Amino acid sequence: MRITVNISLIENSATGNFQKTLNAQEIEITHENDTIMQSVDELTSKGSHPSKIIWFQSNADSLKNITNIKITQSNGNVLINGTLNFYYGMPKNIDNHVAFYVLE
Repeated sequence: MRITVNISLIENSATGNFQKTLNAQEIEITHENDTIMQSVDELTSKGSHPSKIIWFQSNADSLKNITNIKITQSNGNVLINGTLNFYYGMPKNIDNHVAFYVLE
């Protein structure tokens, strides 16, 4: 389901670049539940999975040099606040949007 949000693009840089926030952006977020396993000695381990984001009317160039993404609703509620994750793949252009992963 498409939702309208504010996206903050953060470059982890020593150059002093400020975050760039884009308002009223259309996205889709897909979450995968964390993996939780208990070992034979009853220790519990948790594995987090990245969220897949589809950002409509954007492209992979928008994420060049970006390391962190913060996605908020217009009322300030934070939906995503994490690191751009390249393990699942680089940001990929698809039609008129970009798909990428964020690990919180």
